[in-house]
Amino acid sequence: MTKELNYTKGKWYTEEDSMEEVAILVIPEGEDFPDTIATVRLIGNFDGIEMEANAQLIASAPDLYEALKAIIDAEDEHFESLGYGRSQDARKALAKTEGK
Repeated sequence: MTKELNYTKGKWYTEEDSMEEVAILVIPEGEDFPDTIATVRLIGNFDGIEMEANAQLIASAPDLYEALKAIIDAEDEHFESLGYGRSQDARKALAKTEGK
């Protein structure tokens, strides 16, 4: 069983602030208005498409985390861990996210 990661729960999404910034926002559970979590800026050799993709990846992190956690928890509950391959890679990624 994995530990519970304490992050801002709610709907995460992106919104273009300007041609050089994309904001990552969240509407926290039980709230009506968004808060800005982070801003991705156009710097260096990045182009606008890459900047938006980076912001989308950050905004999708909570969904990816919850999906990965559910898979690992289900494996722990129903199967003995195989201890190799993708299952082990998934456990390492989740541990990194949880600061282990």
